[in-house]
Amino acid sequence: MVMGSRTVFHEVAEKWSTVTMKDGSLRIPCFVDAVVDFLVVFKALGSAFFTDMVKSDMKQNLEKIQASARKYSVETVREMVEAEVRDQVYMNSTSGTEALLWLKRTLQFILLLLHNIATQESQTPLNECALQAYRDTLKPCHNWVLQRMFDAGLLCVPTRQSFFEELGANEDVVRVGMQAFMEVAVNHLNPLVAFFNQERLEEVCSTPLKIPSRRDATGTAIVC
Repeated sequence: MVMGSRTVFHEVAEKWSTVTMKDGSLRIPCFVDAVVDFLVVFKALGSAFFTDMVKSDMKQNLEKIQASARKYSVETVREMVEAEVRDQVYMNSTSGTEALLWLKRTLQFILLLLHNIATQESQTPLNECALQAYRDTLKPCHNWVLQRMFDAGLLCVPTRQSFFEELGANEDVVRVGMQAFMEVAVNHLNPLVAFFNQERLEEVCSTPLKIPSRRDATGTAIVC
C-alpha cells in the first residue's frame, strides 16, 4: 500500500479532491466513489470488526444513498434529502437521508481516529486512539448493545507498528499522506455536518471537525 514516497492516503486524498459541489451541496456520484476508495484503508486497521462490521455498514449506507438518488433522479445530497423530507420518508431505515446521517457520523469517527493516530505520542496504543475517537463521535448515537460491541471490537485493532507497516515502510511518509487526506476530506465533510445541523436532522454528532493544516503549528484539537 505504499508507492515510493506515496501511500494509499495520497491516492485517496487525490480522489477526494475531485469531489465537487453543486449549489453548495455534495454531488452524490463523486462523493460515493471517494468513500468507496477510502475503504481500502480499513485493511490497515486489521481487525474483523473494522473490515467486516464497520466497512459493511458503510457500504450498505452508500447503496441506500445511491438507490435514493436514482429513485428521485437527483444529483446532490441536498436534493435527495429535500425529496425525502417532502415525501415524509427521510426517517425511514431504508432512506438515503438516514443512510447519509450514519455515513457522516462514521466518517467523523474514522477521521478523528486517524487524527489521533497521527498526532498522539508514538507510545499511545492504537486501541486507545480508537476508543477515544469512538467516545467523542459515535458512542452517544448508539444504544447500549452497540456500545458494548464497539468497545469490545475496538480493543482488537492492531498495534501502531502493524498499522504503519501495512501502509508503508516509512512512518513519516504515511503521516504526511494521512494529513493530506484528512485536510481534503474535512473540507468536504464539514459542509455536510453543517447541512444536517441546518436542517435539524442531527442532534448528537453535530460539531464540525477541526484538522490543523500542515502549516498550522497551534495544535488545534479535533472535535466532534
